[in-house]
Amino acid sequence: MLLFERQTDASWLPTAVILAAPKRLQGKCLLGSPDRDARLAMLLRDARPPRLNEHTEERGTFLDWVDWALNALANGHTTWTAEVEPTRTVDEVFKREVLDVIRGEAPTEPSPVESWDQTPEVEPSPEYYVEASERDDDLLRRYLPAERPSGFDPLPAAERAWRGRYALMTWAFTGSLPFAWAAASISDPEEVEANKRVVAGVPDSRIEEELIRTATERGRHNVVFGFLGEPYS
Repeated sequence: MLLFERQTDASWLPTAVILAAPKRLQGKCLLGSPDRDARLAMLLRDARPPRLNEHTEERGTFLDWVDWALNALANGHTTWTAEVEPTRTVDEVFKREVLDVIRGEAPTEPSPVESWDQTPEVEPSPEYYVEASERDDDLLRRYLPAERPSGFDPLPAAERAWRGRYALMTWAFTGSLPFAWAAASISDPEEVEANKRVVAGVPDSRIEEELIRTATERGRHNVVFGFLGEPYS
C-alpha cells in the first residue's frame, strides 16, 4: 500500500508505504515531517484486523486491513492511497514506489528515511509534556462530535481527557472518525500508557491547528460504532 501527500502545486508526492503480511504490518516513510512520522507510527500501532462482518467477533488478517485502509486513509484533498504490488521486504517496496519515483522526478540525493515496526515508540516532545488530565476541557467541548461510543461519557474525567484528545488527533491524521474512536478505545495496559504519553507530548493548540487545517476533509457523519464492540472495559 502506497500513501501520497498533496503538495503546494497540487501534485501528489509518494511519501510512505505499508507492507502487510497476514499477521503483521510494516511501514516506512520519508523523514522531514513530524506529522508524517507520527501518522505512520499511529497507524501501525493502532491497526487491528477488521471483523469479517458485523455479526461476528471473528477477525480477518492484516491483508484485510489494507483493503479497508485504501478507502479510509484517502480523503482526496490532502491524502491519497494506492494498492501496489508487494515485495519481499518493506525496504524494497519503499525504494521502488517512493525513492525511485522521487529520484526520477528530481535527480538529487534521496531523502533520509525512517523505518517503523508495528509497535514503534512515539516519544513526547521534551519541550512539552502535560498530562491530559491537567488541562481544561475547552478542546474537547469544541471539537468532539456529539456522535460517540456509548461508553465514553460515563468514563472518569481523566480517562475522557486523554481518550478524547487521542481520538481527535487520530481523526485529524486519518480523516476517519470510526478509526479514531477505535484507536482511542484500546484497553491493553501497555498501549494505554503509550497513548497517554503521546497525548501528553502534544499541546492542545497543536491538536486544534490540525483539526482546523483538516476541517474540510473530515466528515462528521461517517460513524459506525457497531464495529467497535465494547471498547471501554
